[in-house]
Amino acid sequence: RQQWLARVLLQQAAAAANADTSLAQANHLRFLAPLLIELGWKGAELAAELLQSPHLRDWVTHPYKQVREEVGNTLSIVLHAATPEAAAGSPGSQCEATLQEAVGAFIAHVVAEARAGVSGAGALELEPEDDAAKASVRAARETALCCLRHCLKIGRPQSCS
Repeated sequence: RQQWLARVLLQQAAAAANADTSLAQANHLRFLAPLLIELGWKGAELAAELLQSPHLRDWVTHPYKQVREEVGNTLSIVLHAATPEAAAGSPGSQCEATLQEAVGAFIAHVVAEARAGVSGAGALELEPEDDAAKASVRAARETALCCLRHCLKIGRPQSCS
């Protein structure tokens, strides 16, 4: 019954990608979080759609911390919904498989962004030399750490495994 509201918020979040302020962008993700929590495994289709959206992927390396933190928090909520313990009462479905694929693809995207511009050939290089690439890599790492911190804060470390 709440899926319609989630769809409207998801569409508005897509429109917020072009918003003037980072606060507006972060707020759209904050509005989606309670719905994702409430829907749990029943919101698998919505969560998968959110993780596949280009604006959420772009926000992994957003220049403002509040947006990156909300991306990390949203990812941790989706991870919890996708864990087998959380979905124990759910009927096996194609939506669940789609969510697992979307989570895997999004995490691969975060890892790729966190490694962008870092060459692993020979010398140990943790960050790229270019300042813009360095900021992007640091932002992606910060998003991943925010997700981990949120999973641990809510007492669900199994969501991050």
